[in-house]
Amino acid sequence: MSFRIIKGELINKARGNRSLQEIADNSGGQFTRGALWQWEQGKWKPTDENIPALLKALNCEFDAISEPVNVELALN
Repeated sequence: MSFRIIKGELINKARGNRSLQEIADNSGGQFTRGALWQWEQGKWKPTDENIPALLKALNCEFDAISEPVNVELALN
């Protein structure tokens, strides 16, 4: 089974040279620059409600801020 997980360093890469405040402002008030910083540092993960606003603010697709993870499930 394959999943994708959000990685803080990929959020930072997608932000590029734009400031934390610029991206937070582009979110339309959905999250703060402090929350964005926490996500980039890997201290928190964005909620399901924040992800669409984050993608729009960064002007990127989900694949740009996430990486695949394979999970093996043992079924008994």
